[in-house]
Amino acid sequence: MARPEDGLGLAPAAVHATRPGTTIRRLHLDDLDTGNRRLVVDSRVWPLDE
Repeated sequence: MARPEDGLGLAPAAVHATRPGTTIRRLHLDDLDTGNRRLVVDSRVWPLDE
């Protein structure tokens, strides 16, 4: 991480990922489409900011 604020999203994601049955636990690397700047979660497409 280049800046301390870059890791701010990591802590909440790690906490939620430990709960059974959460969507974040079912994510795969293939769900992230950096070329088209989107994330697909349970067939729902989320656009990614710059």
